[in-house]
Amino acid sequence: MSTRLAQAAPNEGRAPLLRSRLARPGEARALPMNAMKIAAPLLLLTALALRPVHAAEPWTGTFWNEQCAPGTNGQASLGCSAFVMGAIDGMRVQSMATKTPLPFCAPGNVSTGRTVEIFRQRLASRPQDHGLPAVVILVNALGEAFPCK
Repeated sequence: MSTRLAQAAPNEGRAPLLRSRLARPGEARALPMNAMKIAAPLLLLTALALRPVHAAEPWTGTFWNEQCAPGTNGQASLGCSAFVMGAIDGMRVQSMATKTPLPFCAPGNVSTGRTVEIFRQRLASRPQDHGLPAVVILVNALGEAFPCK
């Protein structure tokens, strides 16, 4: 059984005839051009409908709510801890460089685990804030937990 082009009479404005694997030997099927005009938009619509859902942007509370959810060991991910501590370190550097106070007054002995837990609790208790930048959520959480007097 061959899959080569079938020998046909001169093309009289019709689509070329191709031998199909499903056709019997000696038979050829015409593939109308209108089929492509119909199939192309359907394929496009299917591709648009099946496109993957975009993950949350990494600077939003939505993203960090997923990242900071307790794992099987009950702890937040290393990435969550790194984000919280990195943001706090960045705020400290900015505070020193601009000679402005931090927007919270955490005691010096607060652990990384405690600050991560404060952030996680804020994310869990205020889903309406998930669209905000995660740093804003963190600052608000720490300002509420450790207000300056």
